Amino acid sequence: MTIQAILGNQAALRLLTALVAAAGLSLCLAQNTSGVSGNPEPATADTATITSPGKAEIQPAANEQKNVHLEVGGFFNGLTNNYGSWQGGSASLTYGGLKHFTPFGSVSVQNHEGVSQGIYGGGTYINVNRWFYSIVGVSGTPQRANNIALYPNLRWDVAGMFKVPKVNGLVLSTALTEFYSRNKVLGDGGGQMITVGAMYYYKKAVFSGGISFNTARPGDIPSKSGQAGFMYGERGKYYLGGGISGGRVAYQLISTTPFDVRFNSVGTFFFVQRWIGRNWGVITRYDYQNLMEAYQRNAITGSVFFDF
Repeated sequence: MTIQAILGNQAALRLLTALVAAAGLSLCLAQNTSGVSGNPEPATADTATITSPGKAEIQPAANEQKNVHLEVGGFFNGLTNNYGSWQGGSASLTYGGLKHFTPFGSVSVQNHEGVSQGIYGGGTYINVNRWFYSIVGVSGTPQRANNIALYPNLRWDVAGMFKVPKVNGLVLSTALTEFYSRNKVLGDGGGQMITVGAMYYYKKAVFSGGISFNTARPGDIPSKSGQAGFMYGERGKYYLGGGISGGRVAYQLISTTPFDVRFNSVGTFFFVQRWIGRNWGVITRYDYQNLMEAYQRNAITGSVFFDF
């Protein structure tokens, strides 16, 4: 299997970014100590992955090449223990007509308790050669005067995928994420995620897994998390998949006397992508997270995609 074929397998890239999202979900969530009414951010896919699920799956197979991929959708997060609900929408556009680069851009808006905030991002896939490709991206949102933050102020990501010689279908992956949040009252925060993993392609199935090493700021508090998933299907018909994640949430709560916070977190997700016509279809996804001793989160995401 060539790197071009791997890039052409859209749902496999969806699975990879979903797993990265699962790894970084709780770390991103922990940083938002300045949220509305003190509630943490439920960290949707747009805040916790290189690109949100669906935005990574944008390059059709070579024999069905379409240059433009558009996806529009919405999401809803419901949290227990009086953390409320979080909802919003997003749109992404990708151009695949270049030889070595596949640029993409996205915008997302999130709302919680009457407060809304948008985030804007962009990046590109870089097809270096038959053995290696990478993804780079950056996103950000303007600083609000009232210091309420629903998204990180700045985030950048870089990932590399390496095809293993003489092992058909095996791809190794590594990714680095940095994000920053500014607050004039509580001080600056942020975090880092380093993820290593692998994907294995077998006929119509893709299996994926990885481990993330996380650092939360301030305090440089370390934690680790792991994730595994699968995907099955065929382009032009359907893809379905899911996965599990688990790990340790660790961060420093900023107050008059800062102190460290520790939680265990487990979660799962399922998604279905279904083509309705030759060049368009729908995607649905369900996420569940249990941040033990804090809250449980149920999330539903839906979108429509068009290739032209």
